Amino acid sequence: MKVFKILSLALLISTSVLSNSILNEFCQESIKVEGSQLIRDDIKFHQGIDRLYIYGKSHSSGNFVGFYKNGSRYSIPSRDEVIDLKEVGQKIFILSFDTVLVLDKTTLIPLNAFSTTDTYIDHKHQMPREIEVIADKIYVAHGSLGVSEIDMTTNTRTEKLFELPHAKNHLSAATGIAVDRNENKVYIAYDNVTYDFGKKTRAFEGLVIADKSLNKLKAISIKQNREALHEPSLELIDGMLYSQNLDFIFVYPTKKLMRARKLWPKRRLFSFTNKSQLMSQATISTGKVKGCFSKYDPSTGSFLAFFDEFIPKL
Repeated sequence: MKVFKILSLALLISTSVLSNSILNEFCQESIKVEGSQLIRDDIKFHQGIDRLYIYGKSHSSGNFVGFYKNGSRYSIPSRDEVIDLKEVGQKIFILSFDTVLVLDKTTLIPLNAFSTTDTYIDHKHQMPREIEVIADKIYVAHGSLGVSEIDMTTNTRTEKLFELPHAKNHLSAATGIAVDRNENKVYIAYDNVTYDFGKKTRAFEGLVIADKSLNKLKAISIKQNREALHEPSLELIDGMLYSQNLDFIFVYPTKKLMRARKLWPKRRLFSFTNKSQLMSQATISTGKVKGCFSKYDPSTGSFLAFFDEFIPKL
């Protein structure tokens, strides 16, 4: 029994080292330097039960989607750009331009497809940006079109455009969404689309809190004279709402949000392991931030890119 445990541990360590080696190589290949400019591929991660999903767009090879499992990389067939991806149970949900495709996790065979809107999308700010799947419902943060709720059982859809606290000539886009399974709350993050140069005002940037029937409970704006959001993506982990904005991650305790007058983070994460910078949309699970990071190496005069897991102090 002791020999078996030792062999199992050795195999686990070997597989982990191999996986990190492959991921390090993937991250390094995703950057290139032209002159003094660092050019990065668009990379996103999602942590599944037994695999790590990667998707995005490469400057060299175009759109990609797949996963790492047991030290190997696998591809998922897709003709369209993957905007968001979630694994729920034995299914994979893939968000593209105006569709959520549902795949069998084991066979990767398509099981169903759901349209996200009836509106013709002719502006970038109308595009869907993020999904959340709870039971038989798919919630879609659909840019300036608001939020779509898809009932997979009846194949029906509800589209909700919230009234936001800004002037009528302004426009904001829902870019992030997270659902609290226990508290009957849906969190929707908004970025501003419009800016009034005459009055020097921006459209709403902040958070809308709704119930699971999409009745608005509260809208909280950021302090726009102090900071800005950029197409925020949301993750809800253990009572903490993580908002990713480019290379920054803001952290908000959900228990304080209903009383908050302004959306002000408890933590701002911008410097990670060994003062590295986040260079991908990370996946956040059980308090760990996983993704591609980069750091300038003065000894070689070049940028290093690598995969890492970072545990923030909250």
